[in-house]
Formats: sequence, structure tokens, C-alpha cells
Amino acid sequence: MHVLMDVVALSLNLFAIYISALPPTEIMTYGLHRVEVFVSFINGASLVVISLFIFYKSYMRFLDPPEVESTGMLVVAVVGLVVNVVVALGLHGFARTDLNVKSAFLHVIGDAAASVGVIAAAVVMSFTGFNAIDPLISAGIGLIILWGLHAGCA
Repeated sequence: MHVLMDVVALSLNLFAIYISALPPTEIMTYGLHRVEVFVSFINGASLVVISLFIFYKSYMRFLDPPEVESTGMLVVAVVGLVVNVVVALGLHGFARTDLNVKSAFLHVIGDAAASVGVIAAAVVMSFTGFNAIDPLISAGIGLIILWGLHAGCA
């Protein structure tokens, strides 16, 4: 589900870049530059919803921590971190001048931070068996996402 949301968010960003580059028309005399702002809003709102869902799921998992396959979790998180760092490096230069790309960049940075948290949780669970670290890290990831949104709006 997470990767699907990433694909949707990045696809919306690409769509907004394409649409905003179209020339003005008789009806849209200033062009379609507002599409980028609208897509940035949609991406930001979706991150708020995702954060709330993360808080809910972490609360439920904290009440009843399930057994977690930490080795598989670690492998997936490391791959996710590498991919997110590569994408973030590619977006970084453009994020300074384009609100739409900045929203995609912040989304990818949030994902990279989440991967670091998942890696830490997997290592702790592997060595200690302390499965409650999973919902604690998840709640921290939700906070990082919300902080990133706040920092991006400031």
C-alpha cells in the first residue's frame, strides 16, 4: 500500500509538471501553473491522512504487539532506503525552485526516514525480541512525516 501511494504521489507530480508547462489558452490566459499548487496540496493532505493511519495502527499494535519477521523487514527497509536516497538526490536540486517537486522531495525524505526507523526496529527486534519497538518507531515515523510537512510549509 505504501509503495502504491508513492507511485500515485509521484505520478501526480509528473502530471502537474506536464500540465503546468502547457501554454496559456483563451480561457486559461495565465496557463495552468496552479495545477502544481493543487497537486502539492493533495500530496500534503494525503500525508496527513497517512500519518493519522500510522498513529492508529501503531496504537493497535502497541496494545497487542504481533510477532514480526525482522529479517525480511530489515531487507525490505534497506532496499527502500537505497531507492529513496537515490530518488531524493535526483529531486534535490529541482526542489528549491518548484513547489511541486519540493512536495515530492519531502515525501521521499519522509519515506527515507521511515526506512531508517524500520531498520532500527528490525535490528532491535532481532537482538532483543522487543516487538513493542515496532509500534513505537511507527508513531515516530508519523511524527517525522508531520514535521516534514510543517517544515515544508514554513
